[in-house]
Amino acid sequence: MDVDYVDSTSGVLNASANVTIATANPELKLIKMGPGTISDGGRITWTVRADNSGNSTLTNVVIEDVLPTTGYTGLTFGVDLGKPNSPVKLEYRAADGTWTLLKDCPMTSTSYCTPTAVPAGATAVRAIASSLAPGQAVYLGLRAIADGSVGDLMENCATSSVTGLTDQTSCLKTTFVAPTVELIPTKEHIFLPYGTTATSVRPGDEFVFALMYLGPHGGTPLHEIDVLDVLPKAFEYVETVCHKGYGAGGGLLAAGPAFYDPA
Repeated sequence: MDVDYVDSTSGVLNASANVTIATANPELKLIKMGPGTISDGGRITWTVRADNSGNSTLTNVVIEDVLPTTGYTGLTFGVDLGKPNSPVKLEYRAADGTWTLLKDCPMTSTSYCTPTAVPAGATAVRAIASSLAPGQAVYLGLRAIADGSVGDLMENCATSSVTGLTDQTSCLKTTFVAPTVELIPTKEHIFLPYGTTATSVRPGDEFVFALMYLGPHGGTPLHEIDVLDVLPKAFEYVETVCHKGYGAGGGLLAAGPAFYDPA
């Protein structure tokens, strides 16, 4: 390109750039995750993950999960995590084969869609996205309460259907086992008032013995716990206060503040 400069001189500018056009390589990775064992009354969490691991946008993405016929109650279905470039429709299939809309998930301002109860008797659930860009993924979450006997087996499969790609299937087996609970106890003393830098107490001072149990683990609910704490010599019991915390598949019980008076 010929150019004229402000100082009345002229010249030629040359520039070039190389652009490589990559061959389209559409690809979807599908995996279903969940517990290999569960006990009656435990919390079940199944996760179905669909990743666009290719270099082109996928269209008409459908992820279907065929539900076990028995072994659970109170099923919910939602999007745990994902940022597709399109809304996601959640549907369920009734016993007569009819698909019904469960929830519309806009997926615009959030990366999740809160779980919704699936009607009893449903035989399958599915999520539908019109497109999924390269590098994007969708995590579908199914949660339920286990309802079975030791030795029972649940098996179900998730299948992907995408325009231009071969369907993929990912299956999971879950076996019912005898319930077990693992608790992790901890105990510490806390000097009062809270936040003090004191490292010792005098006769007549009050301080706290805090007992905490982390768990249960393994998805088995714990309905009752007996805690025995033997008082040190020359300490007088004052009171016990329980603080309870709960989480999905686990919980926390802290007995405190429990005050003791050195005699």
